[in-house]
Amino acid sequence: MTYAEGIAGFYENRATWTGILAAFMFQLVFGVVWMTGYDGVTDRTANLKVAVVNEDQEMGSLVVGSLGRSLPFGIVTVDLPEQAMNMLNDRDVQMVLHIPPDFSSQLQVPGGQASLKYWINESNPFMIKSIMQSVASQVTAAVDKQAIAAGAEAILTPMNVPADRVKEIAAALSERVVSDIRFTNPVQGMANQMLPMMMVLASYVGSMIMAMNIQQSSQAIGSAFTAWQNSARAPLSTSYPPLSSRCSRHR
Repeated sequence: MTYAEGIAGFYENRATWTGILAAFMFQLVFGVVWMTGYDGVTDRTANLKVAVVNEDQEMGSLVVGSLGRSLPFGIVTVDLPEQAMNMLNDRDVQMVLHIPPDFSSQLQVPGGQASLKYWINESNPFMIKSIMQSVASQVTAAVDKQAIAAGAEAILTPMNVPADRVKEIAAALSERVVSDIRFTNPVQGMANQMLPMMMVLASYVGSMIMAMNIQQSSQAIGSAFTAWQNSARAPLSTSYPPLSSRCSRHR
């Protein structure tokens, strides 16, 4: 048999075309499921909610007002930290921002730093956790700029320093607001965080391998049953005469 004849025989086999078709169909089905399932995921971030507990009525009120204008999420104002934590654990909100009562007073201390406290439920999907961590950093940076600008303006304006110069000095000052991010229901290790996605991927791969092995088992069992039937018919038809002839012989 020549090489060309071998290739032609390979493509004449039905299993070859079944395998090629299965490969294309898997790509098609997986692509459709992936594109429809994950299409517009980032467009639905407006459905996320952040609970804000403001215990500082000075600078804290300005922070809450700026959050409502800048964040693309729903802002839920809560009076008690315990209530906000219950909402976080029930997944009614995805993050809790707590502005402590001494926030403004800490900013008024020369060289002092104020802290914004964040709580994130780590049992949420990894994407939500990542988004909320990014939002916490952005909120802290924005509040820090406001605090520095307000402090510099309060100190330098009475000295008749030009406004442009005040902004330059404020930009050069060190940070006054820092983040204190904490997690509820912590998930230990990267492996545990990626486990849901790995389980889905393992199900896809395992189903493909199972389908191939079941197909091979079906073919093997089918051919085995045919062989048994042939081997069973042959001795009965050749080695053993009919019962009527054996009875007449013994007569």
